[in-house]
Amino acid sequence: KKRLIDRFGPLPDEAEELMNVVRLRWLCCLLGIEKIYLKGERMTIYFVTHKEAYWQSEAFGKILRYVYQKGDRCQMREEKGKRFATIAQVKTISGAINLLTKICSL
Repeated sequence: KKRLIDRFGPLPDEAEELMNVVRLRWLCCLLGIEKIYLKGERMTIYFVTHKEAYWQSEAFGKILRYVYQKGDRCQMREEKGKRFATIAQVKTISGAINLLTKICSL
């Protein structure tokens, strides 16, 4: 694992975690994810709802492929006009980054 180092030495864990939050947000933007929650080893991603073209986009297609391949740990739903997916076995922000990076490469 690469760590950033500034002139005073390695960054504290809190700074690394903040950098990971930025990485996670960037990946969410790439995939058209409006909101993301990590709770109880489960990641819930909410999709952009105000753009009809999104549902035919390459980004949404990648998410669908992942959900289809990993159906045992993924579920897609719609409630109150919001479409979202839940993915089990995501314990940390780093785990969410790894998973979304994998989805981006599909």
